Amino acid sequence: MTANGLPPRRLRVIVLPNIPWMASARLYQPGQGPDPDRLRGLLAERGIDITALDPMAPPYNPWGRGNPFFAGLDFLRALIVLCSHRSADLVISVFESGATVLVLLRRLFFFRPRIALWDVSVGSNWRPQRLALSVVLRLTDKVFTLTRWQKAVAEQRYPLRSPAEVIGYAVDEDFYNPAFNRGSDYVLSVGEDAARDYVTLVGAVRELPATVILKARFSGELPPDAAATIRIVRTRMSFLEFRDLYASASMVIVPLRPSDNPSGITSLFEAMAMGKAVIASDIPMIREFITPGENGLIVPVGDAAALRDAIAFLLARPDEQQRLGRNARAFLDAHLTMAAFADRFAAGIRAVVPSGVAGRAAG
Repeated sequence: MTANGLPPRRLRVIVLPNIPWMASARLYQPGQGPDPDRLRGLLAERGIDITALDPMAPPYNPWGRGNPFFAGLDFLRALIVLCSHRSADLVISVFESGATVLVLLRRLFFFRPRIALWDVSVGSNWRPQRLALSVVLRLTDKVFTLTRWQKAVAEQRYPLRSPAEVIGYAVDEDFYNPAFNRGSDYVLSVGEDAARDYVTLVGAVRELPATVILKARFSGELPPDAAATIRIVRTRMSFLEFRDLYASASMVIVPLRPSDNPSGITSLFEAMAMGKAVIASDIPMIREFITPGENGLIVPVGDAAALRDAIAFLLARPDEQQRLGRNARAFLDAHLTMAAFADRFAAGIRAVVPSGVAGRAAG
């Protein structure tokens, strides 16, 4: 309710993903994966109507099926927003490339809706991305980050118009659920972003009496004996097959190098949602979600011996695996559900949009 006792007015928000969202939503079959439309429904319940505009495909967008950064630039989509969505209350770009054309042309088109970013590649060293960041973060009206660490880095490195807002992250806790677990047959690690430290993982498990599975199509540099030490799964999987991989794991390892981006966050939350014991590298982002000894274990970055000891400790103590897994799920239920995320996101959106007339100009 507003100060006068009336419900807040409905808001219309345009979201610009850097990869196709709507295509996956149209193909979705209930129970076959995380519900791609669930967040939109939860935000609608909170008075916020989301319209997602996917990047266009070639020839309208030459990079439409390529690198997500270039796909997100999508000049024609930006022109459509500037000309046809002038009555929106807010435009949110997922990552920075989708906002680049908008913030550069907004004054030329007298575009009044505010523009925000949802997630930002603050740690990127790639020149095109850093150039976009230097432009977009100076001109965009608001940045929504996934973690407090990401917020601190963004505010330290770039002259933001206003403090970044931490809205966090969520996982579909109905799809990823301990009810689907069925054993503890192996140690699992999942993910393929640049911050993954699989060299340390391989070094840690060489002498352990356990099967170790690494699910990553692109796993970076691995020691020559990696294939003899761990089983590397590079094939594509359905969501159900992917969940089954978690379901039979005794624990999930999230080995990371220091990074300014929230690397590993998706696999961390999926493992927590499945009620699995997690061992993760000690980077600031991890400390926001894992309390050592309570809902997971944390080891020093790059320390193969410490990681080996932590894995061996849990392998010898199935009861401790289960306790940490239960506490991880309880933490997720308290803080990281889709509904909790929708509450934070809705509050962040309403804080950005001026009260009163829709689409008022940014400063």
